[in-house]
Amino acid sequence: SDVYKRQAESLLEEKSAELYAANQRLQQLLGQRDSQINRHHSAFYQLSQTFLRLGKDGIRNIEELTSVCGELLGTDLALYHSGAPHYRRIAQWSKLNVPAELEALLLNQSRAVNQHSVLGVHVENFTAESSKMHPELGFSTCISHAVMRDGQCVGVLALWYQRTHQISDFEQQIIEMIATAIGIEEDRLSSQKEIRQRQEKYETCLLYTSDAADEEDS
Repeated sequence: SDVYKRQAESLLEEKSAELYAANQRLQQLLGQRDSQINRHHSAFYQLSQTFLRLGKDGIRNIEELTSVCGELLGTDLALYHSGAPHYRRIAQWSKLNVPAELEALLLNQSRAVNQHSVLGVHVENFTAESSKMHPELGFSTCISHAVMRDGQCVGVLALWYQRTHQISDFEQQIIEMIATAIGIEEDRLSSQKEIRQRQEKYETCLLYTSDAADEEDS
């Protein structure tokens, strides 16, 4: 009976240790889940505050949206290129000192990732090309999203990582919301440009009418 008792106690201790280890793993997973929920909540709050701060200056708004995108997603470089098909950079956020001569390469890669005007994740080692100028700027991942207005691609939001990075569902939601917001700002800029052009035509017409009236009076 002593032998059976010792075996039972040993088995009980073994199972207790297994239960303790399983409980520790569960607590760790719950902690990670709570941490992730808190991180997501904080990110959405920061993004909502950014939306509330946006003013009437479309360019400045796009710069702020690009910056918050870079910060929230932990990128090494965030770029927004506007004006498809002849792109120009109008916003940049970076942890790095990116030389101007490297931007053409980054723009071409961004457009290649986003050539179908959809969210795409492209993992490629660019070190061989970028090391010719700056060895420290070897990007591995580019996440690119089309910015749309009236069903047309009007720009590309590109996020660059020096490490290999796989996009999560949460990050995709953030990118999509920011790309949509930039699209709204592009629409604002287009409307403001159209209003300025109409105002200039109106002022030109008034000036011409005034000159014609002066000539008749004379």
